[in-house]
Amino acid sequence: MEFVIIKRDSQEWINLWNKLSNHPINNGIEEPNVALNNGESWQYLGTYKNGDKLISEFRHRNHPAYDNIQRVVFEHDEDFDMDCIELSKKIK
Repeated sequence: MEFVIIKRDSQEWINLWNKLSNHPINNGIEEPNVALNNGESWQYLGTYKNGDKLISEFRHRNHPAYDNIQRVVFEHDEDFDMDCIELSKKIK
């Protein structure tokens, strides 16, 4: 397994934040890719590569719809552009 960081402002980065904005957890939220609540907003935690699968994780420590911690995890499309990876590090 590897921990990877997606390049900021790459097409994959933009796609990830768009997926987060359109996730059902953010329905009705003003600025859903931020979801500002008591000084907290969405945070990109990173991406994991396991074999051919890439999975990215976001968390919000005080989501406005729930007033508690929420996590959203996305599996990337199979046509993921590996040039969008900024950093890759094997983990145990």
